[in-house]
Amino acid sequence: MTSRYLAIVLDDESRTKLLKRCNPPLHPSIRAEHITIWTDDLEEYKRHHGLFRVGDRAMEIETVGYFHNDRVDCVLVKVNGEVVREDGSHYHVTMSVAEGAKASESKELIKQAFDSEALVSLFSFSLRGTVQLLYRSS
Repeated sequence: MTSRYLAIVLDDESRTKLLKRCNPPLHPSIRAEHITIWTDDLEEYKRHHGLFRVGDRAMEIETVGYFHNDRVDCVLVKVNGEVVREDGSHYHVTMSVAEGAKASESKELIKQAFDSEALVSLFSFSLRGTVQLLYRSS
């Protein structure tokens, strides 16, 4: 089954900058490609939120902090001044995943870090990307 999700896909310059600043990603499967905006029912998102549209340039993306464990590492970001997504989770970029890990584990890692105040600050820098509709096979 294929699911759709809305994401900000980082441009090449931003991805390169992110990989250099968070050098090197900790795990063998390097991602550092996108920031998920919405993963659930996209029609519901359009009816009630609609803050992002496919093709939009996301101009205000700022790095906030870095998190890691033995399965994933990720960077918390602000999108248009916000770190919390419409669905209550946090905007982030999964940098890399260990064998057998899923990129979605970054969400729980960030939640745990906020709960324990274990945020590792980063020197803030800007990223750019384009809003796109992406597909994932389950």
